[in-house]
Amino acid sequence: MTTAVQFDTGGNTDASVETPEKITPIPVYMVGTEQSRTPKFRSTSTVETLGAAEVLPAQRLLPQAPKRHRAVISSRPISGAEVPEYVLIGSNEQVSNGRGYKLWNGDTRIVESAPALYIAAGTNPPTHTVSVSVFDERYE
Repeated sequence: MTTAVQFDTGGNTDASVETPEKITPIPVYMVGTEQSRTPKFRSTSTVETLGAAEVLPAQRLLPQAPKRHRAVISSRPISGAEVPEYVLIGSNEQVSNGRGYKLWNGDTRIVESAPALYIAAGTNPPTHTVSVSVFDERYE
């Protein structure tokens, strides 16, 4: 038994095509699911750049993580809240040479890349204490 199917051929004319009543299903394979993309590992840490009289070396903020989902980095002042203070974030070479991304007080950034990130005081020696918190999510 066959069934007539009407479809538009792109113009104003209709054409009829006969197709079998039972259509064989096309196999569909799930490559990845939402469940498999959920981060399985989370860690938190806090780094403080202390207001000091000496130059401070760069500190590792995030380890290298090829399976990083995202890392949320936020900063807040500990003392001298009225002073616009920042920290530098980037590779060890960048922040050790006074370059890198400037993360200002009260700023929050999301990182989705795998390389390790380092932190250094924006002004060396730092004039005020800044606290930087990190929430890191990774896949297994």
